[in-house]
Amino acid sequence: MTEAPRVRLAGAEVFERPVEFRFPFRFGSARVATAPQAFVRVRVEDARGRSAIGWSAEMMMPKWFDKNPGLSPEDNVEQLRASLRLAIEGLTSLQAQTPLACMRLPRVITTGRQPGMVCQPLSPPTAWRFLTAPSSMRCAA
Repeated sequence: MTEAPRVRLAGAEVFERPVEFRFPFRFGSARVATAPQAFVRVRVEDARGRSAIGWSAEMMMPKWFDKNPGLSPEDNVEQLRASLRLAIEGLTSLQAQTPLACMRLPRVITTGRQPGMVCQPLSPPTAWRFLTAPSSMRCAA
């Protein structure tokens, strides 16, 4: 059996687009009619210099993770943006890991709180979904 490859996050770019819903989305006491959608493009490299590019997208829904009534929808979206920045900074600063080990990394990265943040940054599985897209990975020789 061959050893699992070790990869590192070599780069990430974040893009957004505004999304207006045909009907307001309701959950609990929250009602959302518009929200940004984040797109992340990542490039990973292995020890031999081979790289792969992946893409992922996720809605940044206000009040989905932090339901604090004292925060505005814009505050919530800004928290999600901060979570993306923290996840990317944390992952790019790490040494190469196996893909399975990388699945455990968000727990480490998202446990710290930023000054002034009311809640913990984006939940680890969601933060990681922004940074991985196995179904759309394409390898470059």
